[in-house]
Amino acid sequence: MRLALFRGADPNAQAERLDSEGITPLMLAVWERNQRAVRVLLKSGARVDAEDSGGSTALHRAAFRGDLAIIAMLYSAGGAINARDKAGHLPKEYADAEGHIRAFRLLDWLAAGWNLNDFPD
Repeated sequence: MRLALFRGADPNAQAERLDSEGITPLMLAVWERNQRAVRVLLKSGARVDAEDSGGSTALHRAAFRGDLAIIAMLYSAGGAINARDKAGHLPKEYADAEGHIRAFRLLDWLAAGWNLNDFPD
């Protein structure tokens, strides 16, 4: 992936798929829980708040997966905690629906304006 980005690949290119979901490489890396790829894409200028066809961002996907480390990376890169998808759902609601209590608490903590580094482990 680094080589492709070095050669000029667009880190914000949306996947060409039959279902036209508009998934970006960052969204795919988040879904696969690939922290290294997420880090590389963010450093390469991937738009953290790009939306798929349903209005979901990478942060919605990280919340759905309950991945605290990736949630923290996306938030630190400017991911909007209060972004709503087209159905009106916040990332923390995705975490809650999937039973990811710690992810829900982290997102709720950040939405309240608390510091990421002060989140109780």
